[in-house]
Amino acid sequence: RDKLNRQKELGLQSPLAAINVSEALEFFESKHGRNFAGRCPPMRRDTFVDLCEQLLASRHLTGELKDRNHLYDIFDSMDFDSSGVLSCAEW
Repeated sequence: RDKLNRQKELGLQSPLAAINVSEALEFFESKHGRNFAGRCPPMRRDTFVDLCEQLLASRHLTGELKDRNHLYDIFDSMDFDSSGVLSCAEW
């Protein structure tokens, strides 16, 4: 529950909120790919942040981002099992 509340809070501050969820997922899938079984592979913390920065740049929203720590906070709020990687279900 704490992580869900944190997601709401971050969502109000994030330039990512200006991007349609399905477009963001499509972007992540195109850059991060799928594994041999057709599923999305787990995503590491730095990969997530790098892809978010690329997504924001592709939508000309990089000026809206205060710093990378904001993106790390978003990752942490999505990492429900605190494993340091996002499973397909988490992203």
